[in-house]
Order: sequence, then structure tokens, then C-alpha cells
Amino acid sequence: FDSDVGEFVALTELGRPDAKYWNSQKEILEEYRAYVDTVCRHNYEIEKPFAVDRRVQPRVTISPSKTEALQHLLVCSVTGFYPSKIKVTWLKNGQEETAGVVSTGVIQHGDWTYQILVMLEMIPQSRDIYTCSVEHASLQSPISVE
Repeated sequence: FDSDVGEFVALTELGRPDAKYWNSQKEILEEYRAYVDTVCRHNYEIEKPFAVDRRVQPRVTISPSKTEALQHLLVCSVTGFYPSKIKVTWLKNGQEETAGVVSTGVIQHGDWTYQILVMLEMIPQSRDIYTCSVEHASLQSPISVE
């Protein structure tokens, strides 16, 4: 049932006969439409402050890799944020680094927050400054950690 159009919509050719049948059952269609109005929209308004409008700021830390083989790897750990959309960027001396950057992608926790690890493979040079910059809907301006 597609609440935007108020009827059953087939997602594949195999579902087309079923959608046609259920759409011919006018009483059932009216029940589903009423259910959307009385239950779904009501529950959405109740959950909206927690799920839709919720914002949790990320915690950002940088650490070197702890293994000998990967001693030239910096790890930017961004944890505890909500919603899941986030931008994590590595900077070297203020310029964005794209080569040698690898990410885990966003990982969901069981507590309605997310985390991501973004690694930078680098060759340490004296006076180089590495910064992990994070942009997120919960922040008024990006977080930068050196």
C-alpha cells in the first residue's frame, strides 16, 4: 500500500495482479487510507522529535595506527553522532588530502548513533600538520582536530 497515492502499487510485474485485486476491494482501500490518517501520521508526529528532528554532535579523535606495519597511518575516529549523514575530510597543512584516504563508511550503533573511521596513509615530515575536519547537521561550524 502506497500512502502517497492511496492504493496498492506493484513493485514488480509479478505483483501487478495482486495490486489490481486489492485496489478493487473498495472497503479494504478505505480501511488502509483511514489507518494511514489515524495511526501512521499520528505516530509520526509523536516520533518526529526523537527521530526526525534529533541531532547529536559527534566526538572526534585522531590517533596513529597501533601496528608496526601501518605506522604511517592516522585514524580519525568520529563517534556518537545522529543523524547518519556526515562529511569527514583530512587536511595536510590546511589543504584537503584525497590520496591515501580510506573510510569504513558509516556504522550504526544500537543506541541510535553512528560512527565512522577515516584513515590517512601518510609519510611524516617535520612541520606538517594533519587535521581531521568534520561537518554534521548538529554542528554550527565544522569540528577540526589536529
